[in-house]
Amino acid sequence: MMNLSIDTSTRYATVALGDDGKVISELSWYSDQNHTVELVPNIELLLRRSEIEYSAISAIGVAIGPGNFSAVRVALSVAKGLAIALGVPVAPASTLLIEAYPYLSSGFPVVAMIGAGRGQVVAASYQKVSDGTLIETPKQLLAFEDLISVYGADNNKPLLCGEGMGSMTHDELESARKSFVMTASEMGPSRHASSIIHLLTQGHIGLSEDVATIEPIYARSATITAPKVA
Repeated sequence: MMNLSIDTSTRYATVALGDDGKVISELSWYSDQNHTVELVPNIELLLRRSEIEYSAISAIGVAIGPGNFSAVRVALSVAKGLAIALGVPVAPASTLLIEAYPYLSSGFPVVAMIGAGRGQVVAASYQKVSDGTLIETPKQLLAFEDLISVYGADNNKPLLCGEGMGSMTHDELESARKSFVMTASEMGPSRHASSIIHLLTQGHIGLSEDVATIEPIYARSATITAPKVA
């Protein structure tokens, strides 16, 4: 099964191609707020480099958030459009699960976090048990200090990961080290679209034929203000 996977959840974007679970090629870049104009050209660049035609794609994986409101919608819109045009199913994946994937076999509970603005993060925890089953908690929107009280521990520390770590202050990082096993915290892409390919192959996410029903996940509800009356 040839899988094209897409993630534009934050200012960093990533696309990957996989065949029967084996990653063929991957491309990541800093998109800032240019996902709309950069995503499709980079998908086409990935396909050209891999010498793969659109017609060879048999499934599309996509990160559905949480993340930046507009950025999440770009990947999902492109994934849905391609799926309908090609007649293939879509594998939706939580952006937090994609963040957590590289660490699921570490033996630690994993807490993945993404910055949500306004001094908050959105986070969820994941743990793979001995039979390979993945246990996860619902996402939560939290202030940083609440992240520690909700997920941190003095014993059996969970592993903290995710792009949100790049925006933590020095004092916040020092505080987190008391309650978490820390991964790299430098600014930069922390997710890879190839993780969606692996999650699908390992059965942690599934394929949906009903593309229209796939909805984005937001860190917080959209705020819509009423138009001003002249």
